[in-house]
Amino acid sequence: MAIRVSGNFPGGGVANVRFISDNDIEFEAPLDESPWSLWFYFCVSGLKGQRITLTQVNMAPVLGRRESRGYGPVCPVYTVGGQWRRVNEADIGYDEDAARFAFSLLAEDDEVYVAFCFPYLLEDFEHFMTAQPTALWQRRTLGHTAEGRAYPLYLIGRPDDPAVERMVVLSARTHAGESSGSFVLEGAIQALLEDSELAQEALAQTVFAVVPVVDLDSVQEGRYGKDRYPQDFNRDWRVQPCHPEIALVQQALETLAQRYRPVFALDLHAPQPGGASYFPPNRETETGSEIWHREWNFVQAYEDACRGRFSFHLDDVDRQVLNWGGLESPALMRQDLFARFGIPALTMEYSYHRTAEGTLLYPDDWRLAGRILMETLTKTCLTRDALGHDTDVSRVPSWTIPPQWRDWRIVRMPDGLVITDQEDALHIAPQQADNGALLVARRGFAADRAQDVLAVETEKSVTLELCCADSDEQGRFIGKGKREFLPLQPGKTVWPYEPGQIAAALCQDNVRM
Repeated sequence: MAIRVSGNFPGGGVANVRFISDNDIEFEAPLDESPWSLWFYFCVSGLKGQRITLTQVNMAPVLGRRESRGYGPVCPVYTVGGQWRRVNEADIGYDEDAARFAFSLLAEDDEVYVAFCFPYLLEDFEHFMTAQPTALWQRRTLGHTAEGRAYPLYLIGRPDDPAVERMVVLSARTHAGESSGSFVLEGAIQALLEDSELAQEALAQTVFAVVPVVDLDSVQEGRYGKDRYPQDFNRDWRVQPCHPEIALVQQALETLAQRYRPVFALDLHAPQPGGASYFPPNRETETGSEIWHREWNFVQAYEDACRGRFSFHLDDVDRQVLNWGGLESPALMRQDLFARFGIPALTMEYSYHRTAEGTLLYPDDWRLAGRILMETLTKTCLTRDALGHDTDVSRVPSWTIPPQWRDWRIVRMPDGLVITDQEDALHIAPQQADNGALLVARRGFAADRAQDVLAVETEKSVTLELCCADSDEQGRFIGKGKREFLPLQPGKTVWPYEPGQIAAALCQDNVRM
């Protein structure tokens, strides 16, 4: 058999392969119209019985390789006899300075499949569902993706039962390469459909609307999908989304919400390449509000339930997550569902490779995490004996509670700046040359006012970036924001704030103030 490396199959993706020798191969994770790479999945054929060295190169675009625990914890997977296994840890080497990640494996078959993490396609989910009791689930086709694929939504439970009056939303693969979330989703659904008292009580009044593969085209085409043109799938939950798939889900959930009362939403992701499993706090939720308490009550109960079963710790979160989203933060899926339905809508991150303690993870571990997730959701929200919403504030990391300012909320946490909310202006005091903070006006729809005024006072000259985006009554984006750059002199600067718009100001990094 001729030696060959191919990503030409469902879910496959690889770029710029170079044969140093027959069994020494360099490759890159493909970009696929994205500024970032991470996911790779390819087949090596013609080297049965030989040890292959595979080296990932050109890692500058790999998203998050220098965040959290870096790229060192990565442990790819490969097939032996058609079964997936992790690469031997002793056969992995990562050189941060050279940006090269090398691993070797013995090719025991004519064709060996290799991937960044355990692959999971739509057909895997469909195969899983066909093994479940058909009386407890329905598959609906919402429409078609941008590339023409039928786009499914599943209803779990008894949607035709008049006693069913609530709805929970579950979703995965908003970012296509984050495959661990699919296994978590499997575990959650399995817990719902088994013959247990807890499951029966949950389904007695609740239907689960499941979007198993949000970015379906990218999953099937083997793309990572993060920030892919024209818009990141988790930054497109706006009134007029770029992606038809987002519009299909929004319309379907609005229709379902006319029959069932939405009560909770969980969007399942994976973190940085070496990150642990964690909950990224919702910066948009007002501290101390009922929704804030419900969110933290849930994740604290989940942490408790995971002890001794699955590694999930609230303290494992990387503080950098508070800067995710940027100006597109109101267009996150969780924020859109919160704005539409007024419910807790949480993102949950599940590690690709290892627990916080360094133990390698496998599909059954993620399925267990999903089972615990559903057990926790049922006990805290869905049963007659559901727990209350009194949060143990001592367990909420203090750094997740941003300062509360009258006119502004934080989108990117201040770095090298001291910011205070004074009586008539936001006061910015630079502490170092490299600094930055991203703030968005709290004031949303203001149709009853001709205009509003926002003020900033600085101690030194500063360049501000102003972004205005049309929004609806709930503060959800309509289209994308437009930017203007304003040089401000020391002192107070005031500018008008038009009704129905969100204004944002950025003290740019690397601007001397």
